[in-house]
Amino acid sequence: MASVTSNSVRERINVSAVEAPDDVVNRFITAAGVAVQVETGETVDPSNCSGVEAEAIRNLAAIYCACRITGGSAQGLSFRVGDLAVNESSSTQGGLSGGNLQFLLDHALKIIDNLKGHSSER
Repeated sequence: MASVTSNSVRERINVSAVEAPDDVVNRFITAAGVAVQVETGETVDPSNCSGVEAEAIRNLAAIYCACRITGGSAQGLSFRVGDLAVNESSSTQGGLSGGNLQFLLDHALKIIDNLKGHSSER
C-alpha cells in the first residue's frame, strides 16, 4: 500500500515547502482523494491506498498546488491557470508550466479511467 505525502506532491511540480506548506498540500491531498473516489466510486484513503490511486492523487494535488501558487483555480478534475485553459504562457516556472500540468492531468485521468474499469469488474 502507498501513502501520499506533501513532499511527494511538491516534487511533482518542483516547489518548496515555503511555496506550498504542508497544511495546504495536505488539504489538497484530501481533496484529490475525494475526486478520485467520486470518479471511481471506490473508497480511497490517501494515507493507505494502492500505488495507482496514490499516483492519481499526487498528480491532482500537484495541480491544485500549482493553481494556488499561480493564482489559478481547481476543483475536482477541472483547473484554470492564467486564461481559461492551461497553456505554456500561464506559467514558465519549471514544474508549474502548462505543459507539465497538462501531463499530470492527462496521467491522472488515464489512471482514473483504468480504475473505473477495474471497479466495474468487481
